[in-house]
Amino acid sequence: MYTEKSHFSSADEWNLLHTWVGIVTTVSATASAATVVSVGLPWLAAILALVAAVCGALQTFLRFGDSRDGALKAGRELGDLRVRVRQTKNIRLLAASDAELYDLIPLLAEFAAAKAEIDSRSPISTARHYKKGKKMIGAGEFDHAN
Repeated sequence: MYTEKSHFSSADEWNLLHTWVGIVTTVSATASAATVVSVGLPWLAAILALVAAVCGALQTFLRFGDSRDGALKAGRELGDLRVRVRQTKNIRLLAASDAELYDLIPLLAEFAAAKAEIDSRSPISTARHYKKGKKMIGAGEFDHAN
């Protein structure tokens, strides 16, 4: 659950960064054009145009949407796996006889393999994202009963 929530935290951060870089790009480009037309301060227009160009490059090369979408996908897949594990625990494991417990071992291996597969193709989640997700879970912002 903590890894799942850290991916959601990462996606939120990418989304916020994308929004702010977009705002700075738009404001800089608009102010640069307005400065050229109305004030006649070429150095100010040049600085604002440079800021707009740098922000535009950041949007192009950092690919905020791809980073956000990758983190969201990882979080959702981990959430789905968490639900499957919980359902297995609550339905199959609790109802199983001692003899049937051995039949569940391949299912546990399947869960571990699924988690490893999700982790292998997921974007890296930082310690900061993990701590933020953990804090949100502790504050009750996510269902963490099971």
